[in-house]
Amino acid sequence: MTEADLASEQEILPRLQDHFPEDSILSEESGVTGPSSGRQWIVDPLDGTTNYSRGLPVFAVSIALWEDEEPAVGVVYIPVLDELFTATRDGDAYLNGQSIHVSRVDAVRDAMINCYFDRHGLLEPGLKVFDSVARSCEGRVKIMGSSASMLCWVACGRIEAQMRNKTHLWDFAAGALVLQRAGGTLTDFEEQPLKRTGQSLLGTNGLIHAELGAIARAANERK
Repeated sequence: MTEADLASEQEILPRLQDHFPEDSILSEESGVTGPSSGRQWIVDPLDGTTNYSRGLPVFAVSIALWEDEEPAVGVVYIPVLDELFTATRDGDAYLNGQSIHVSRVDAVRDAMINCYFDRHGLLEPGLKVFDSVARSCEGRVKIMGSSASMLCWVACGRIEAQMRNKTHLWDFAAGALVLQRAGGTLTDFEEQPLKRTGQSLLGTNGLIHAELGAIARAANERK
């Protein structure tokens, strides 16, 4: 956590509380506040804190509204690039007001993939997945952090996939909807719906989803 995390949260939460007093809020820094209801705002005030703290320009502000545990609104802002990604469950996905769509790359060997692995007890299995993915996509693999940013980059076709072996709800709550409304697919490595903290994350353009999921599962099973 940095002072910027807290400053960002202090700008966002009071506005949500003022405009939506009946909704609960889940924020990375403050946990759950507000009344219990079927509507919850999920906030990551600074996704990619480590990048921010080292001056790397890949970090974002992520805000989502989930209704009955389903994403209804997603907003991700990447301040250094001045890029605002938005989506609603009944509409398209947008980047600065322009409609976006995932890429048409249909094979892992031709894809560019971002992998980010939790280092707390999961580094070794993560490295197995990274090795398999890197070999499968002929080395076009990145480790850039900020899941919210990377899911949006999949959504607009800059990369074909974002992978993570363990994630938190606030990391993907907004980016999930942006990706899905741009034509992409989001599950865990077992291709189960991604709904909660603790699951793995596999977000793709859809065309390589089954192939990449199989690669991740095979790597996890390897001794």
